Amino acid sequence: MDDQQIAAGIRARDSEAFRLLVERHGPGLYSFLVYRLGNRTDADDAYAEVMMKIWQNAGTYQESGRLKAWLFTIAHRTALDRLRKEAPVSLVEDVESKEAGPERQAESRQVAERFQKALAGLPEEQRAVFLLREYSGLSFAEIAATLGCPLGTALARMRYAVLKLRRGLEEFHA
Repeated sequence: MDDQQIAAGIRARDSEAFRLLVERHGPGLYSFLVYRLGNRTDADDAYAEVMMKIWQNAGTYQESGRLKAWLFTIAHRTALDRLRKEAPVSLVEDVESKEAGPERQAESRQVAERFQKALAGLPEEQRAVFLLREYSGLSFAEIAATLGCPLGTALARMRYAVLKLRRGLEEFHA
C-alpha cells in the first residue's frame, strides 16, 4: 500500500491503514520529536498527540500533497506548541551503546553531548530546518512550505545550521 492509499484509508477510518502509517512513518516522526523536544518523555507525549491529530484530521489531507510532508508539519507544529508552553529543557540525553566498553561509552557520550549542545545552540529557525531535513526526508521546498518561508531562506538556514554544527563538533573529526 502506498502513502496515497494509506491516506485514503485513514480518511475512511480504516485501522489497518493507520497501522501501516504508524509502521512506515512512526519511527521518523518519533526521532524528529525526540530531537526537537530534547527528551523522550516529552517526545512520547507529543508523539501520542501527533498520532491523535493525524487520525482526527485525516479528512483535511490534500491529495495533491505528499503525506510525509503533512505528517511532519503536524509534528513540527505540535513540537512548537509544546516548546512555547514549557520552560527550556536540557537537550542532553544518554545515547551510549550498551555493548561498547567504558572508553567507547565515554567517547560516545561526549560526542552525543557535544552534538546536543551544538544543536541546542542553533537559532530556532535553523534547528527546525535541520531536524525536518534529517528526520523527515522532506525536500527543501516541502520544508519551506511547512515553515512558511521562501525556498532560499530554508536552504540558507540549513547551510548555516550545518556550518555551526561542524564548528561545534570539530574536535571529534578524525
